[in-house]
Amino acid sequence: MLIAANAPELKQLAAEILQKEIGVQPSADLQALFWASPKTNEIEWCIGYTSFLGKTCQIHVVIFNKKYTPRKLLWAAFDYPFNQAGVETLIGIVNSKNDLAMKYDQNLGFKEVYRFEGVHDEGGDVVVFEMKKKDCRFIKELKDAA
Repeated sequence: MLIAANAPELKQLAAEILQKEIGVQPSADLQALFWASPKTNEIEWCIGYTSFLGKTCQIHVVIFNKKYTPRKLLWAAFDYPFNQAGVETLIGIVNSKNDLAMKYDQNLGFKEVYRFEGVHDEGGDVVVFEMKKKDCRFIKELKDAA
């Protein structure tokens, strides 16, 4: 079940999850989405957006349920920044030692654009990924289905 973090208490919850799980510092411009299990109502995904600057922002993803990615969540995760917030490029930053995140981001269509060697936790590289609106297949699928 998709939940937009519109209420202050939901934004606060998103901020707490993002900070605890992946170290995202609190930000006044945070926007967020949750995906909760339709059966248990437990949060399975938290997606945050921060650092809105011009036509770009940073995306942060916490996944508690690594079994599947709901298609509706993928569409919403990209519809919000690209179609509602007017962003043209999403930026994701990943520790190169996080193999699952590296593969997942690339499978979504993010492309590596820069790497800062050895400066992330445990000697990993800071890997900067980007996805451009024109390359996002998830919002294209919706457009093509219409």
